[in-house]
Amino acid sequence: MKAELKIKNFRTLKSVKVDMRPTMFLLGPNGAGKSTFIKSLIFLSKNLNSNNEGIIYNFPDSKIDLRSFENIVSDGDISKEIEFEFNFEDEFNALDYIETFGGGGGRTG
Repeated sequence: MKAELKIKNFRTLKSVKVDMRPTMFLLGPNGAGKSTFIKSLIFLSKNLNSNNEGIIYNFPDSKIDLRSFENIVSDGDISKEIEFEFNFEDEFNALDYIETFGGGGGRTG
């Protein structure tokens, strides 16, 4: 089984690929992006589970407020899109899913 997640342009995660495993640990020095990675997953989850057409930035249940698109897109460059790509493959199935969030305030993928 193969499962990977690619994240582009979410804060300091400009282009990251993570091989997903049933059990994972995030290890690294301060400022390495561990919290940013977790926030990116919360951001993706909350937005995918919402009926809102715009992008949601405030998640009170997680005590996270990302404020605005400019605050979360890499380098504050609102011309960029934030992209999440998930690839899963096993002996029976293959799934590729891409979700993008654009500077216009909405989901584009």
